[in-house]
Amino acid sequence: MKPPHPARRPIAALLLVALLGCAATAARAAPLPTVVDKALLQQPGVRSAQALLRAAEAQVTQVRSDFAPSLGLSHRNADSRDETLGNPVDRKLRRSDASLRWNIFNGAADTHRLRSVSFGRDAAEADLDNILEQLAYEITEAYTDVVRLRQTTRSLRATLERQEQVAANVARRVEAGRIPSAELDLIHVRQIQNQALLGQLRAQLGTAEYRYRLLAGEAPDALVAPSIRSETGAGDLEALVDRIRERSPRLRAALQRSAARQADIGVARGSFFPSVDLSFSKRLDSHSEPTPVTDTDRSSQLQVSIDIPLGGKNLGRHTEAVERHQAALADADDLLLKVSREVTDLQRQYQEACDIAPRLEQRVMAAQRVAAAYELHFEAGRRSLNDLSIAQDELFSGQRALIENRAQQTTLLAQLLGLAGELREALRTRYEPAPIPPELLGTAPYV
Repeated sequence: MKPPHPARRPIAALLLVALLGCAATAARAAPLPTVVDKALLQQPGVRSAQALLRAAEAQVTQVRSDFAPSLGLSHRNADSRDETLGNPVDRKLRRSDASLRWNIFNGAADTHRLRSVSFGRDAAEADLDNILEQLAYEITEAYTDVVRLRQTTRSLRATLERQEQVAANVARRVEAGRIPSAELDLIHVRQIQNQALLGQLRAQLGTAEYRYRLLAGEAPDALVAPSIRSETGAGDLEALVDRIRERSPRLRAALQRSAARQADIGVARGSFFPSVDLSFSKRLDSHSEPTPVTDTDRSSQLQVSIDIPLGGKNLGRHTEAVERHQAALADADDLLLKVSREVTDLQRQYQEACDIAPRLEQRVMAAQRVAAAYELHFEAGRRSLNDLSIAQDELFSGQRALIENRAQQTTLLAQLLGLAGELREALRTRYEPAPIPPELLGTAPYV
């Protein structure tokens, strides 16, 4: 056999290094803040909110232009056939006029209209913040769901592997005639139950991974269990509610819209006042062939007009503005009540999840010791197969409860921070990976 060509060895080494580098890159965990930052601007809801914000800013520009005068230019080029003393005359007329009009008083309607659209722009900006916070929470929830279901599936597979070992041991005992065949049927029943549950978990995991792919725009590879550090005093419900009232984008948008409707009342009141316009017009040029007997060649005019509205149209407009303001105030109050109830419920759930977390770890470690001891007792003939099966199922139940508790803490805190408009900032400053130790998800006793 020929030895490998010396020149090929460096190439093979480089290929091996490249493959290892690719594998390390693929295995590198994608932290949640990076995923959120990459995925946010790809969402259609964000693009829609950004477009609405730009439209609101354009409205402000339009209303501001009402404070400036308007300039008008006109040019007339006409051919006509006139009769002078019964004689037909073909006449050509060329005229150029300029005018300047400026509204100097309209009951402060323009001022209130500018305030209204400015509040509308602020509401659109708050809507954009709210959309970003909601999407950040949805991505966090999808990320956490994938991690939770993968850990649960891994734990159940370990339980099934342990049950297969027990089933093989039971089959040998049945063949030897030491135990009845019903024991083998019992372990098969337990296996089928867990296999059916594994199928359900795989289906849920597939759905969660697809949802994550839609939100993040990439496959959920190498995700790590996320966690957000809770601030000191996060358990103070009253302080949390007050902070959310001050900073919630949803509440801020509702209050800004209420202020805009109040400014609309001022716009409607302005219609009750007379409108004063300053108008200046000048004829720049006038040329007519043949020249008429009399014609205006140059002219200047200064005009002040006052319009006094009559009828019930303006009164109805004012009533409409007042009622819309009352409706906006009621909507803001209703939203405040809903957010307060939601915050109270989420905060209590989060507090309970944090309080029970250490006990759940103790439950898993105790269940691991019980399952290992019962397996030894079963082999020694001191425990029944049913006792061992119950212990193994209890171990999986404890591990599943621990996994779901970790995920629940993350999603509940993320939801609270999203309501306060602080989730994106918290992901940048207070995020930390918190994987569950693999020993707690195994079947051997954790020391």
